[in-house]
Amino acid sequence: MFQPSRPFSKKRARELYLPIFLTLLDLTGIVLGLLLAYWIRFHSALMSVTKGYDPAEYKRMFPIATVVWLVSFCFTHLYRRNEKIWSWRVFGRLLRGSLLAVAIFVTILFFVRSLTVHGLARWMVPISLVTVAGLVSLGRRLLDRSLVITARALVLGAGPSGKEVARSIQRHPELGWEIVGFITTDPADLGRELTGVEVTGTVDDLPGILDREEIEAVFVAQTDFRHEMLGNVFFECQKRMVDVKVVPDLTEMLFSEVDVGEVDGIPFLGLRDTSLRGWNAVLKRLFDAAGAALLLILAAPAMAVIAWLIKRDSPGSVFYRQERVGADGKRFFLTKFRTMGADAEKGTGPIFATPDDPRQTRIGRRLRQAHLDEIPQLWNVLVGDMSLVGPRPERPFFVEQFREQIPRYMARHRIKSGITGWAQVNGQTGHEGTISERLKYDLYYIENWSMLLDIKVLLLTVVWMTRRTRQMMTLPPDHPALRRSEDRPVDGGSPGRGE
Repeated sequence: MFQPSRPFSKKRARELYLPIFLTLLDLTGIVLGLLLAYWIRFHSALMSVTKGYDPAEYKRMFPIATVVWLVSFCFTHLYRRNEKIWSWRVFGRLLRGSLLAVAIFVTILFFVRSLTVHGLARWMVPISLVTVAGLVSLGRRLLDRSLVITARALVLGAGPSGKEVARSIQRHPELGWEIVGFITTDPADLGRELTGVEVTGTVDDLPGILDREEIEAVFVAQTDFRHEMLGNVFFECQKRMVDVKVVPDLTEMLFSEVDVGEVDGIPFLGLRDTSLRGWNAVLKRLFDAAGAALLLILAAPAMAVIAWLIKRDSPGSVFYRQERVGADGKRFFLTKFRTMGADAEKGTGPIFATPDDPRQTRIGRRLRQAHLDEIPQLWNVLVGDMSLVGPRPERPFFVEQFREQIPRYMARHRIKSGITGWAQVNGQTGHEGTISERLKYDLYYIENWSMLLDIKVLLLTVVWMTRRTRQMMTLPPDHPALRRSEDRPVDGGSPGRGE
């Protein structure tokens, strides 16, 4: 049975939430720095107040100064991915951002005279520069010393290139990787120690080492690999949701579906990651929560009618809960309206549903044709298990099969599952397409996500549902166009999925 295969949730959480946390930490430092500068200038015994000032004016100016300061920090690249939380290099950017903020704010005061009558006290400028930069830097320094999160990684290649890659990663702990072993193609290398780390196995031992050592990344630093061997490495890693990063030949730089990274001048190729990180993830989550709440309110009368019809049509509960696999391989229980008889899989176990499945109830068949049984999944979106848009979730039993048969299948679990998706609005639903074809659309969505793409998918879903409703009103119930079986085996042979 399938088990979640990415053990380092803390490392993933760091990548996802650290930019957000840093922004909030810096925001706190800016606010406290401005307040401290105000106290030093006007209320401490360090400086005398020789002319009047109006506290209300500073109450108006400080919110604007805070926003300007934070935007200036963004312009000086203080929130870049894989950047150290604090270093002297980061401190230099912080000072440049502070100088930029002061310049912008003084310019705003020059053109917007209504903000202040008495003017900004001259000593507030240098004092706030020191207090803001100092408190923001202090907060980052404390966080950097306390936040030590590393994920275990292997280097594939025990030659000079492998040693250089390991040294570069070890010199940059801010990346969050700990090299725990080398993998080699030559058994004679076993037991050797490189950069303080042992050569722990050969390529044939890789699957066992990945499971036993809870590895989250493999850095491929042996460029003379045979293509089929490298393909096997990718396949084994993808099954376990382990990242693969390759030190490329120059010709490999021509690939289009790769992400290019760099450590100490050494380029790495990896499968392109999603942009759903940091504030993008927050934006999507807010959009999902607001959209799900609104749709649940609007759909409440229809849900009440459907619940009554289900209870009237057959014995059993109104809702059906089924375990599915979501983001990072985590399981959750998907909620739907029941469309089959109670205990439909009691005697068969997990099997694919067919368009004419005899287990369907009379009302259930119509609900499935109209996809109205999916409405309760809005609750899954509201509580955070799913998203409005994303790859459709699958059952653990079938995930275990597909990940063994289809390369990169587990890559679709890098984000939350969705009620609708890019694959569905492009015809990969019903009796059309295969899992392999659908995966291409899912990966395109993951690698090219944007808020506009989500809105486009939702609008296309509305168009598709309108067309579906019109078909149900004009076509007989057994018409092929109304058949529904959303997921199929690799070859597209037998249709569908369970309840």
